[in-house]
Amino acid sequence: MIKLDKLNQTSPLQIPPDILKSLLKYLVFTALTAFSFSCTKENEGLNVEREVFATLLPNLVDSVYKDPELYLNPPLLQGYQQMHSTSRENGISAKSSQEIVKTEKVIKKIDVSVSTAIKPISDQDTKTVNMLIKRNGLKIRLNKNLTSHKLDLTTIQDKRYHFKSLAESALEKNLTTENGKTIYHVGLAFSRIQFDENMENGILNGTYLCYPKCGIGYVILVHKTANGWKIQKVFLDWLS
Repeated sequence: MIKLDKLNQTSPLQIPPDILKSLLKYLVFTALTAFSFSCTKENEGLNVEREVFATLLPNLVDSVYKDPELYLNPPLLQGYQQMHSTSRENGISAKSSQEIVKTEKVIKKIDVSVSTAIKPISDQDTKTVNMLIKRNGLKIRLNKNLTSHKLDLTTIQDKRYHFKSLAESALEKNLTTENGKTIYHVGLAFSRIQFDENMENGILNGTYLCYPKCGIGYVILVHKTANGWKIQKVFLDWLS
């Protein structure tokens, strides 16, 4: 009797143990290298981000800050006189948030607080951010795996501002009265900064909060120059 081979039967691939061991070592090495590179790149981005906030936070505040009286108490604009320092750079108007505004009967102090929670760009803002990345010819790819970190306001010194944590403020009250002064409570928040590969251009969200009555969202472009980081452009994202 002649036995016929089974046409569909194939023998399993046999890999010599030494080659299999070398292959496993290579795969583990490749995975660890990729993970290490990813961590190094993320740490580099975080260090650059902290540098940007340390040097640009006052200007970032200027770029999104609005006089809360315009939103919370419009009638007081009659006879309104404002004392502030104004500077212009790249078309951006800067106002001191520590200004004291005087009228005939009312003295108003504006208290601005900054959120120390720096969170990734939100999902609802991703579409607008990607559109502006493309429109401005930036080579930035949004990293969805970024984690939040805390901004250390004590390391940031500025003559115009005394930074206060948003968590310590009375923002939910909007405005209070103390010793005859009307105190407006305003909050600002910023997202993580997404950079290009060369760490020369970045994009982030900035939010102005006069909770619960209003809020304004911005997209901010920053650029590294020979003289340090500068705000390049500011775009209005949403208004409520």
